[in-house]
Amino acid sequence: MSDLRRGAIAWRVLMPILLIAGLIIAYTGYWFYVRGEIIEASEAWITEQADAGYVIRRERLDVGGFPFGFDVVLTAPSVHAPEGEGNWTAHAERLTAHALPYDFSRWVIDVSSPIMMEFDAPVQTTHRIETDRARLSLSGNGDTTQRIGVEIDGLNIRTLQGNPRPAQAVDALRMVAEITDGQTMHVEAAISGLDLNEEYDGSRIRDSFGYHVELARIDFSIDQWPELARDGDLREWSRADGEITIETFELDWGDLDMSMDGEFGLDDALSPEGRMSLYLLDPALVSARLEESGIITADGARAVQLLAQAAPRDDRGSALPLSLRRGGIYLGPVRIGETGSLAAD
Repeated sequence: MSDLRRGAIAWRVLMPILLIAGLIIAYTGYWFYVRGEIIEASEAWITEQADAGYVIRRERLDVGGFPFGFDVVLTAPSVHAPEGEGNWTAHAERLTAHALPYDFSRWVIDVSSPIMMEFDAPVQTTHRIETDRARLSLSGNGDTTQRIGVEIDGLNIRTLQGNPRPAQAVDALRMVAEITDGQTMHVEAAISGLDLNEEYDGSRIRDSFGYHVELARIDFSIDQWPELARDGDLREWSRADGEITIETFELDWGDLDMSMDGEFGLDDALSPEGRMSLYLLDPALVSARLEESGIITADGARAVQLLAQAAPRDDRGSALPLSLRRGGIYLGPVRIGETGSLAAD
């Protein structure tokens, strides 16, 4: 075999190796360049939040994940919100945000357990939150987030100081919120296996139906979303004819087996105002439970039962008119609860 032929064969063998080596070197250079950009962008984002009143601290900020992607790891992060945003503080052991090397429009964030939450108002409270898994996904274009997903499994809340929370455990929580047409925020959420806290005071509705909610699921849309998202100003959103449309709300809670749909906005006092259809499988039993806990009177219970007897019925149950007006919740003519104003104090 001639030296020329041997050289051609060797080149054909060597060429793919050199090409692969070149790609590896190029990708490695790209990865480390982007790593530096991510660190710079992360530090800039933390500075922006500080300008907005949030205080974000951490022991370390690292970027790893080579070669499969990018993992931004915050060790011992803490976030303190300003007074206008709730004046709360959250601490975690670690927070990890992951992105694929070819798609930075979607980030998946894992939060390690436990999480410590502190609230300064109206009284000092501290809660320890433990989860089997807590994951948040963010998708968007540029600086605009278009979609948020939340997945939480095995949530437990323990109060270490102050007043307990209404809920103490959740088997699973799923939520997806997405801007669908630039003007509408569409939200789907479901909670299964919700245990209410027996130490939480002031819940007569809980006394009616028990301490365990088997399932709560809601599908709703918020129109005029930019008006609400811009400054969180409910009054401006109301002036823009903002409304919330409930496509479906389902609740399986003790003797309360119900679903609901309808829409509502806000009145001049920023109290919810609207009409919905409430479907109850057993209106007589529900009204009896509400009467036993003192939410409605005996006359109110009889009025609800008479209303149910005349109401249309399908496989969802009897369709009763539910209305929100003047700061109250009305089942037909019977006032069964309060909404009050959503205006800031």
